[in-house]
Amino acid sequence: MTARKRRVPQHEIPVAGYYDFSSKQLKKLLINLSLQAIGNHVNMEQLRYHLEEEIAMNVAIGSRYVVYPGINQELFLTTYHSV
Repeated sequence: MTARKRRVPQHEIPVAGYYDFSSKQLKKLLINLSLQAIGNHVNMEQLRYHLEEEIAMNVAIGSRYVVYPGINQELFLTTYHSV
């Protein structure tokens, strides 16, 4: 008798932080929980200073989107004009 892998529905979720998981660890955890990362919420510092790393992490875990969840108008304008 051969073992058959049971098909479990996969649920899509946004990720918000990595909690010191490496990309391989996080991907394995998501697979074990039958989850698929569809996006990752990041803060402005990560976007401004670590964009390439954020993109690489998202690609590694199978996430399609890097999301900045929100900003107030004053902070947006200050940040926008400083770039």
